[in-house]
Amino acid sequence: MMQTIWIDERRKQTVRRQHAPGLTDVVQTRGEDGRISFPARVELEDVRKAMQLLPDDCRAVLALISIDGLSYAEAAEALAIPAGTVMSRLARARRLLVAILDSSKKDVSGHD
Repeated sequence: MMQTIWIDERRKQTVRRQHAPGLTDVVQTRGEDGRISFPARVELEDVRKAMQLLPDDCRAVLALISIDGLSYAEAAEALAIPAGTVMSRLARARRLLVAILDSSKKDVSGHD
């Protein structure tokens, strides 16, 4: 779920920059319901921080596919690796990301 929120936010930012460069901050703050947007922004920031903890190879594949929207074949070409390697790195990245996020939730809540 957090990954989807993160992807949606990245896509919105890209569209806003394309249609109204320089107005991104204004658009993001006008007309938002803070009760909805604040938790989403917190989750998005948590995902961003967790992604920084991933190994470079996993982070690159996850970003190309989940954020940039590349296909497995396109990501493989961009990284000059086989498509099978892309799939295994993506699966590993997703597992690690979930584990990092679960761990940080447990740390915050005080539970093991």
